[in-house]
Amino acid sequence: MNQQAMDTFLKDAFTHIKPDELCDYRISGKKPVQYAPFQQRVIEERRQLVDKLDSLIAFMGMDIYKDLDEEERYRLILQRDAMTSYACILLDRIHAFKVV
Repeated sequence: MNQQAMDTFLKDAFTHIKPDELCDYRISGKKPVQYAPFQQRVIEERRQLVDKLDSLIAFMGMDIYKDLDEEERYRLILQRDAMTSYACILLDRIHAFKVV
C-alpha cells in the first residue's frame, strides 16, 4: 500500500461501520436455554472475543493509539476488522444452534 493510500485509510478508519452495526454485537433477547457443551464453548469463545474487541476499540480511541506509527495503526485496524468478522460469524453460528 502506498503512503497516500495508507494515509487515506488511516484517516477514514473510524468512519467505517462499527462492529455492533455489522451484526448483533451481543447475544440478547433469548430465553434461557440448555446448550450442548460444544455450543457453550462457542458462546464462551465469542464472549471472550467481544471482551477483547471492546478493549481494542477503547484503546484505538486513546491518545497512545494516535502516537503509534501509521503501519502499526493500520495493523490494529485490520485486527479490529478481522475480530469483528469473527465475532459476527460466531454469532451466526450461535443463532443457528439447535437447543437441547
